[in-house]
Amino acid sequence: MSANNNSTLCNIDFERAVLSAIIFDPVLFDSVGIKLQSSDFYLPFHQSLFSAMETLSIAEKPLDEKFLAVELTRKNSWNEEKMLEVLSATPISNIVHYVRQLISYSNARKLNALALGIGKEIQDQSSSVDDVLMMAREKMEEIEGDGFEIGIVGAKELKKELPTFHLANWLPIPSSAITMLSADGGVGKTWLALQIAVRYVVENRFKKRAFLWLSEDPEAVIKQRLWDVVGFLGFATSYDNIVHCIDFTTTEPPSLIVRKGFKTSNISSKFYRIKQQLKGYGLIVLDPLSSFMGGDENDNSEASTFMKPFKKWVADEDKSIIFLHHHTKGDGKSAGVFRGATTIRTSVRIAYEMDFLRTSKGERLSTDIHKRAIRLTKDNWGGGNGIKTPLGGVVLRQIVPATPAFEVLYEEQNTTSASMPTI
Repeated sequence: MSANNNSTLCNIDFERAVLSAIIFDPVLFDSVGIKLQSSDFYLPFHQSLFSAMETLSIAEKPLDEKFLAVELTRKNSWNEEKMLEVLSATPISNIVHYVRQLISYSNARKLNALALGIGKEIQDQSSSVDDVLMMAREKMEEIEGDGFEIGIVGAKELKKELPTFHLANWLPIPSSAITMLSADGGVGKTWLALQIAVRYVVENRFKKRAFLWLSEDPEAVIKQRLWDVVGFLGFATSYDNIVHCIDFTTTEPPSLIVRKGFKTSNISSKFYRIKQQLKGYGLIVLDPLSSFMGGDENDNSEASTFMKPFKKWVADEDKSIIFLHHHTKGDGKSAGVFRGATTIRTSVRIAYEMDFLRTSKGERLSTDIHKRAIRLTKDNWGGGNGIKTPLGGVVLRQIVPATPAFEVLYEEQNTTSASMPTI
């Protein structure tokens, strides 16, 4: 490999400059040492020299030429000529830019090696395509993790901005976080999800888009319900703008948990395909969670494997993801309880449980049948403040049209709703 400054995979002059700067100003290692690894250097001697700096730093010994020579000699890595080349490097005033460039070169080399490895695996046909994709994803995560920094912030420098919520005064949905909406089957989770999507695009003046993956309902039902929601919210005149900002799929979700062995699992490469295809949406509704997970939803290890990439996704791209989730089956006189591993619940920032309106004895009310009781069961970021509801509190929200016609929407599509426009 060429070591000149035109190389896209390394720059020996940059490596010498960074190492020289540390030797002449050892304090720099405190900041550089958390960003670089010895493997980020291309030249073997430079790798050994940086490793020696790490060893001396841990031992709280000076990072000067003499101590470095002793440490390198101890490891049979001393090279006087190479050391003189480092010491004679041109002084640099801003080491940060050089460090970033070395990381970039290092990642380029790793990607190059990964590409060669993938090509060899495919040519040898020793692994399936899915196995190769999984291997590539794991290597990519390693590369991303190599540049990990804690990001320490002093108390005086903490940000003052509080978390933001969509629909803050109706049913708070946090930005850059996951929301959970759970209920028994047939209570109306899809109706509520549609209303959230409609309110979201209207609130954002049609500048943000919503995507709903509703795999448990046929398209005709979704289309009718969307029109009814727009109608009872009073947004009929904005219908064309609304549907322009909301997209759907009813495709069966892929199982994203891949078991690799006993008690070990990984996220499927399909997750990253989904992530790429949904890049343009600010609000994403996924129904139901169990179908997307595909593993054992009662297993905390698998639940953690499943939820972790979603948490990173919303944080990195400022998205709001809502999982629709089923309760255990109720007895008809009360709602069921949240289903699955505790890790699922701990991974969301706000959680709601929805049920029909009931009497104190648990019987369904025959009045206000167009409303539902929505209980705030988790609230890490204070979303309940916007609706003046404490943790465990209940709000009543209309989720279906306030007419007898809504009853048949769950059965045949012979509704008496107003004529629905063509989407």
